Amino acid sequence: MLDKKLRRQLADIAPAAARYDKPYFDHSIIGVTDTGRLVYHYDKMIDEYMEDEHDNLSSMTTEEIDQAAMDAMEWIDYNTIRSTPYAGTNAPIIVAPDVTSAHDNDYVNMITGERISSDEWTLLDDLLKEKTDER
Repeated sequence: MLDKKLRRQLADIAPAAARYDKPYFDHSIIGVTDTGRLVYHYDKMIDEYMEDEHDNLSSMTTEEIDQAAMDAMEWIDYNTIRSTPYAGTNAPIIVAPDVTSAHDNDYVNMITGERISSDEWTLLDDLLKEKTDER
């Protein structure tokens, strides 16, 4: 879960942004669009879900970890991605690396299926650094 200071900074950067209810998804936020929408990384969401749901990932077999990842993807796809369009114009964006692209900065918007470039958002770390530099 994000600490209070970081939550305040995020509220300053993207005050109208919708955020997912699951606090462990906070660590999956990788950026903010020019319109103030939060950008979540799908693979990080899977990792965070698995860590929250399974206390003993390090002692699980490869097959159990694979099953846990499939369960996480199914839960995120059904309960998060499907509900995102109902969050309105400030709804978050979930992206995953575009494995069909030759460019490292190409992603797929998991909600619309469209290709999206990382040039279309600012990295959260960069925004937080700017905030710190302003002070």
